[in-house]
Amino acid sequence: MSNRNHRHNPIEASAGAESPRREILVIEDDFATRRCMMQLIRIWGYEPRAFASAQEVLDGYHEQHRERAVVLDIRLPGMSGLDAGRELRRRGCRAPILFVSGEYITSVEEHRIREVGDAELMSKPCTPAQLQRWLERAAGCGLKDGECPPASKPNHEFRASDVRDPGPCFSRAG
Repeated sequence: MSNRNHRHNPIEASAGAESPRREILVIEDDFATRRCMMQLIRIWGYEPRAFASAQEVLDGYHEQHRERAVVLDIRLPGMSGLDAGRELRRRGCRAPILFVSGEYITSVEEHRIREVGDAELMSKPCTPAQLQRWLERAAGCGLKDGECPPASKPNHEFRASDVRDPGPCFSRAG
């Protein structure tokens, strides 16, 4: 029996998998930025799960999922990244969240970021080294009580040659 209406959901597919739980959720609407982040995150030894909208990630999210960190664009089509961060928390996400934006952040938005808890803000364009440093810090403290093994050292430091097209990686868009 075929189920043509069933969409593959990478979060659900990975939730029960035997893995060291090194997943990093990336929610970014700009394709080039999302692709570049995925390449870098993979190079650093993590398992990226990327989504183009908040709704896309929330459609398959459940509280048993245990990502190590979340990188979340603030300006997304539909639901904003700030609202998505709050909804992830409501659904049980305890991982650190890095909000990223290439636009001016108001004091109200800064306050809302602090309300999410265990969240930081990084302006775009950011460098791969900045993202890597944040992931190294965040991935080691996302879960408590031994639920997740500590993050190991990334495979190697970032080199521009590691990414096929490093130019648009962290554009100001969004």
